[in-house]
Amino acid sequence: MTQAQLDVDIAIVGGGHVGGTLAALLAASRCGWRVALIEAGSLWQQAQQTTTDSAAGGDARSTALSFGTVDILRQLQLWHLLESHATPIRTIHVSDRGRFPGTRLSAEDHQVEALGYVIENHTLGRVLAGFLLAQTHITLFDATRVASVTPVAGGMCLQLQQQEKTITLTAALAVVADGGDSPLRRSLGIQVQQQDYAQTAIIANVTFTHPHQGVAWERFTDFGPMALLPLDGARGKRAALIWTLPAADAELWLNAPDADFLTALQQRFGTRAGRFTHVGRRVAFPLQLRIAQEQIRQGLVLVGNAAHFLHPVAGQGLNLAVRDCVMLTEVLKEARERQQSPGDLAVLRHYLQRQQQDQSITIDASDKLVKWFSTRHPLYVTLRHLGFLSLAGVPGLEQYFAARAMGTAGRAPRWQRMAIQEAADATDL
Repeated sequence: MTQAQLDVDIAIVGGGHVGGTLAALLAASRCGWRVALIEAGSLWQQAQQTTTDSAAGGDARSTALSFGTVDILRQLQLWHLLESHATPIRTIHVSDRGRFPGTRLSAEDHQVEALGYVIENHTLGRVLAGFLLAQTHITLFDATRVASVTPVAGGMCLQLQQQEKTITLTAALAVVADGGDSPLRRSLGIQVQQQDYAQTAIIANVTFTHPHQGVAWERFTDFGPMALLPLDGARGKRAALIWTLPAADAELWLNAPDADFLTALQQRFGTRAGRFTHVGRRVAFPLQLRIAQEQIRQGLVLVGNAAHFLHPVAGQGLNLAVRDCVMLTEVLKEARERQQSPGDLAVLRHYLQRQQQDQSITIDASDKLVKWFSTRHPLYVTLRHLGFLSLAGVPGLEQYFAARAMGTAGRAPRWQRMAIQEAADATDL
């Protein structure tokens, strides 16, 4: 077994959608930090993958990208590679089963091309992996496992295992982006505030008889919320289903015959999409709200699901994580200009202070949405009915909720403007 020792400024553990996006932002921002990205899987295989067996069978998982996230991907010059594979959300239709017609948020009303886009995860991962592999300023550790992260003077020491090779990597800042069950978070003794929703999400792709015309449906039933996210373009007849149910019911419908599953889905969703004709492979996930009690330490920051794992029905988990990465990139670039270490606790506190409001509002709204719309208590039924009526009738209120949903609330990101100005200054010299 061979051994090696390396030193970088920033080590990102996890090359998925969140860790990969942060690495891409740092590279594109021209921050000057030496960045390493460590991925347990294979970015090379992911980048070369044009399709997957699950995608070919209609079973790939999908993500709803907010308008704000798409804007970041445009700034990274990645969106042109993704756009033809993404389905625009022209309308969001929200309804409460059996009680009132619901409310609509329209892209046209808000003078945008789309409220967001739906893209299959394997496509987003393939394009992001290809971008990362092309970066000369990122040191990639592909198919590499992080055995441990240990505090040392000036940062963190990471022990890496790459086949028969052991690598000791020291970094001023270690970024933990290894998912909601984060082994590194546990190994570092970071506790999690956890709330069990007593629900399970069944996720599958479904086909129906009518074109969805770019409509995303949020449907609230007595037993929990469900969402249908449009796929295959505006004339498509396929959607990604997220159906939340009590755990016992979820187990039943996860294993039910396709015909029985589609019948139950039809009864609870209604006929807005026509008749459901096909369901792909079903998977189930217990739902919890998990928030790390420490997002930062000296030389350490948690991002993505490792920092906050949200209920999927509002589709805000990845979009919030991308906004976190944008803010972290801004703060780390500013630290470079001030000649501060990227792992300096004051730098990381500055990041958290800037991003705390966005995190708090998004997490709280997602949590309350689930609770309010998963109960049959008459008081909450009345309140949520009035809430929908107010959304449609109070000037400015719909715009506020649309801005939150689109990820455009708050100040515009500055990371790109900082990079553009730096490039212009260099040209002038």
